[in-house]
Amino acid sequence: MTEKILPVTELPMQFNDASRIWIYQCDRDLSEQESSNINKKLQHFIASWNTHGKPVKGYADVLYNRFILLMADESNFTVSGCSIDSSVAVIREIEKINQIFLFNRNDLAFLIHNNIVTIPLNEIANAIKTGIVTADTLYFNNTIQNKQEWQTSWILPISQTWLSRYLS
Repeated sequence: MTEKILPVTELPMQFNDASRIWIYQCDRDLSEQESSNINKKLQHFIASWNTHGKPVKGYADVLYNRFILLMADESNFTVSGCSIDSSVAVIREIEKINQIFLFNRNDLAFLIHNNIVTIPLNEIANAIKTGIVTADTLYFNNTIQNKQEWQTSWILPISQTWLSRYLS
């Protein structure tokens, strides 16, 4: 059975397709209250985000109570190391306040029976072998890097991703 494709959140139209994106995956579902509080913190950060003294054209959102999306439009100037460090600092602060983990890149997220489920990378082969995930299972590809990839490649069946090498 193919999982229902989730609607991909519409990103602001006024952002260039090459806008950089960072996706942070939470180790658990967030409550509506936690998501709301995190969104408030993110909006405060975006309003003051700067690079070399110039405001960053940024966007942030909590998606599906599981992912934090951060985007920077670099059409006019590149986001520097210090401004990226400041975004990482706010994400670390969000982790601490909410007692969550957002930097574990070894846990992969899938849509299984309309629930977001994480599976450690080292267990993917077994999850495929036992039928927990199939070629049609939707995968959240958090390695995307820009708005264009977001629109085309964030949520895909694993058969269309780098995970296809695990399929027999």
